[in-house]
Amino acid sequence: MKYLIATDIHGSLKWFNKLMEAYNKENPDLLILLGDYYYHGPRNPFPNEYSPMDVANIIKTLKEKVVLIKGNCDSEIDETVTECDFISEYVVENNGKSVLFTHGHKISAYYPTSKRYDAVINGHYHINEVVDVGKTKYITIASISLPKEGYEGSYAILENGVIIIKNLNGKELKKVIL
Repeated sequence: MKYLIATDIHGSLKWFNKLMEAYNKENPDLLILLGDYYYHGPRNPFPNEYSPMDVANIIKTLKEKVVLIKGNCDSEIDETVTECDFISEYVVENNGKSVLFTHGHKISAYYPTSKRYDAVINGHYHINEVVDVGKTKYITIASISLPKEGYEGSYAILENGVIIIKNLNGKELKKVIL
């Protein structure tokens, strides 16, 4: 199964449309969004083309092909607008490897889980980072709309036990073999 993973949209219609272009090119079996869909948060500026309702309307069209993880900026009203529940974590088996998807504010390389996974994929920090903690690879994906520390807005592909982080133009930035 092929997964496309992205995070931290923060209401930017411009960057979410760019992600949808990548989604159409990559043609994944499932889109996994790691939270912070609409609100930009008090520490962040308004992202380009801030339009949370337009982002919500696009997400609603993906209902059968998307998993929505709840981020620290997401609220119950966001679930109402999106017309579905957000979950705190999602686990898959890919090529015999267990992978946990979460936003990152509760579980990340900085807050490791005691449960055993081959990989934990998260957002929250707005950077691309791969850190080994014990036998688990913690893979952080940069925000598509508000990347920090000079990183590019990014998404990741998980397929056949390999995670490839790409910029929004599809250029490979990092490759991680689980």
